[in-house]
Amino acid sequence: MSGRSYPTFIVDEMLGKLARWLRIFKFDAKYAKEERQNNPNLTDRTILNIAIVENRILITRDRELYKLAIHHGAQAILIEDDNLEKQIVKIAKKSKIRELPFFDKKLPLRCAICNTPLVRVSKSGVKKDVPPRVYENFNVFWKCPNCGKVYWPGSHWRMIIKRARRIQEILREDP
Repeated sequence: MSGRSYPTFIVDEMLGKLARWLRIFKFDAKYAKEERQNNPNLTDRTILNIAIVENRILITRDRELYKLAIHHGAQAILIEDDNLEKQIVKIAKKSKIRELPFFDKKLPLRCAICNTPLVRVSKSGVKKDVPPRVYENFNVFWKCPNCGKVYWPGSHWRMIIKRARRIQEILREDP
């Protein structure tokens, strides 16, 4: 495991794309919409309680929920920008993160769908789970032990790395 410690988050329902990208960058990010599947009666107070009990930073667009969180002593970040990279930079700065966990080779990748750490699997172990063309062209695969989604470093991987590097540059230039 890594010697570095990164904050964990709970992301409000309005920010699903952001939750997914935090996971792609290896952050532990619960998503309130998924929590609602386990608890249909989920309220802002329940989300706040998860943040407090699990020591997660609440990320929200909801000003009232943000104020409620601050009032109860929880860590919270209000997202006002629509630009994904600016959102991630704000979260990193407010959380005092100088380097994205994405670049920490000791941390496992996370499932963008369910937040579970991914497991590296053999090529033969995913033959039935990926398209034939992917199976033929790639040798490295990860699988989510929770939801079964399979990942590989395809063309989208270059875009992810490029975005991570842009964000990392901003963090280094403007701490």
